[in-house]
Amino acid sequence: SRVVDHLTAESRSKNTGVACVYLSHAEAEDQTPAKLLSSLWRQLVYGKDIGSLARKLYQQHQEKCTTATVQEAFEVLCPVITDFSKVYIVIDAVDEYQETQWQILLEYLAMLGPTVNIMIMTRPHVLLDPALPNPNTLEIRANEDDIRTFVDAQIYSSLYL
Repeated sequence: SRVVDHLTAESRSKNTGVACVYLSHAEAEDQTPAKLLSSLWRQLVYGKDIGSLARKLYQQHQEKCTTATVQEAFEVLCPVITDFSKVYIVIDAVDEYQETQWQILLEYLAMLGPTVNIMIMTRPHVLLDPALPNPNTLEIRANEDDIRTFVDAQIYSSLYL
């Protein structure tokens, strides 16, 4: 996404971390809060030492053929967050995620601390939880003229329309 590309480009020379999650209704079973927190951790730790806690946790679960719990994933993520002066987390398509799972994930995201900035993209019918204090919101609506121009261009350039 352009947002993630922009944040990544802006953060290259700074001590800033950027991680993103793209939610999908089709992958809801695989996108548990624990796996999503683990994904954020992987993105932030990429190219760095993973730390002894993560190594130990990996070995324990490898031996038992299990996966980390949401609490374990959170405990591994927190020290990585403190390595940065600022962290941006982008979460797209929250409206495609199960509400109960979203509440769990949001609870943990809200506990990551003041250096973490979270951008949540969703359709308007999804209500943000009070776990995020004083969220700034921006509603973006499509412009009818832009849509008409796009559709006209697609029809004009298509061999089948």
